[in-house]
Amino acid sequence: MNPHISARQKQIYQYIVKFRKVVGVSPTQHELAAAIGVTRPAVQYHLQKLEAAGWVDKVPGRKGGILPSTEARAFEVMPDMLRIISKIATAKPEDLPMLRQEAELLDCCK
Repeated sequence: MNPHISARQKQIYQYIVKFRKVVGVSPTQHELAAAIGVTRPAVQYHLQKLEAAGWVDKVPGRKGGILPSTEARAFEVMPDMLRIISKIATAKPEDLPMLRQEAELLDCCK
């Protein structure tokens, strides 16, 4: 996955992630264009770049078929996972169930 994406691509990616958390599905290209304030062809261009960089996966023929890639989701939650792992390394046995629940709440673990 290429971590270097443009500011507009990051904005589109973040909107997709937030939309999925709130609505439960990904936005359509029309919804993305309206929300970001660009044309649909501009959204298509940036989605192609995001897909090539490994940030999103597109499911052809499916409304809202733009998904954050597994690798991108893992990249996003990495700081939280590292924090949990450092806690596990020094945790008391009775703290482990709570840390496991905390890890399971992260998107990459679902």
